[in-house]
Amino acid sequence: MASKNSNQDYQPKAVFHMYTFKSSHKIAISDVKKDFLNVFDIDEELKAIILYDGEEYKVISDLCPHMGADLSEAKLCNKSKILQCRWHGYKYGTSDLSLHENPNEKLWQKAFLSPVDQEKYKTPKYKLKQIPFKVENEFIHLLNLKTDEV
Repeated sequence: MASKNSNQDYQPKAVFHMYTFKSSHKIAISDVKKDFLNVFDIDEELKAIILYDGEEYKVISDLCPHMGADLSEAKLCNKSKILQCRWHGYKYGTSDLSLHENPNEKLWQKAFLSPVDQEKYKTPKYKLKQIPFKVENEFIHLLNLKTDEV
């Protein structure tokens, strides 16, 4: 995550294989709309989604951590700061990128789990995957973990 007016960069704590694309990629800040689901093709296998709330940029993978749905088709609600996957309705917070709600969870728990298992059930801790980047010279530079220094 990086603020618009800073050189603070997001660098991952772990290396994810999904963040290896063929070459470094840069996106003009002027192409990123505030409070909008900004989708950019990186290569044939990866799209980057850039969220910008007027203060902070977040660059995430287009894959839903639940089952791999294409989040470039997700619904973004700026008022509640929620990104909702179109496949199963999972809702992720745009501030912390973590799963906030699975709207189907209560229904299937009652249908498929015993009362004892319902009490033991814990919601998965899914989180949207961030793509490492830096903001520099009016561009957001997506970092390729195979070739770029982080």
